[in-house]
Amino acid sequence: DSNDKLLEISKQKPKKLLQVIGSTAKKTAVGDIVAFEKKEKYDLINKINTALTNKKINVSMIDVTDSLDIFLNIDDGRLNVTFGSSGNIDSKVAHLAEMVLKIDKKLKGTIDLSYWSAENPKGIFTQK
Repeated sequence: DSNDKLLEISKQKPKKLLQVIGSTAKKTAVGDIVAFEKKEKYDLINKINTALTNKKINVSMIDVTDSLDIFLNIDDGRLNVTFGSSGNIDSKVAHLAEMVLKIDKKLKGTIDLSYWSAENPKGIFTQK
C-alpha cells in the first residue's frame, strides 16, 4: 500500500497498485512493512513516485533495474515512458506531466525522455 505495507501475496498485480521492477524486497510477511535489499533503489523509487504523485500522474509501473535507464508505465499501459536517468527528476516529471495533459486520453504510445536535460528539455511522443 502507500505506506509500504505488504497487503497480500498474489500472482497477479492488483489494479491501482504500483508495480516495482528492478528492486528485490527482503523476505517479508503479509502485514509487514516491505524493506528492499538495496536502500538506494528504494529511495529512487520513492523519489520518482512522489514526484509523479505530486503531478497527479497515474503511474502503474516503475522499472529501476538500471538507474540510468528507468522505465515507467502510465494509465495501465496507455503510455510507456522511457525516462532515462534519475537526474533532474522533479523537472523531468513536470515536463512529463505537461506532455501527458496534451496527449488525447484515447491515444496510446511511448514518451521518450531519455535525452531530456535542463539545457534540452524535450520529450518525444510516438503514437502506437
